[in-house]
Amino acid sequence: MNEGWNVDNCVKEFSSVEVATEFFCAKKYDGHILQRENGVYTGVCLEYPDGFYPDAKIIKTLNCSSL
Repeated sequence: MNEGWNVDNCVKEFSSVEVATEFFCAKKYDGHILQRENGVYTGVCLEYPDGFYPDAKIIKTLNCSSL
């Protein structure tokens, strides 16, 4: 498991990719947006260990800290 990964601090659910993108960039966060099988979008830190959510696909990576 990645030592920088903390599920309590690095996960937030969103209703859409657009809402997640707005949130991440407003706060100047970097991370991934995952699409889950249940239709939920989940924003996670870049340290997200691939496979932590077996039903998730990374659909977008954001680098908002440099904006």
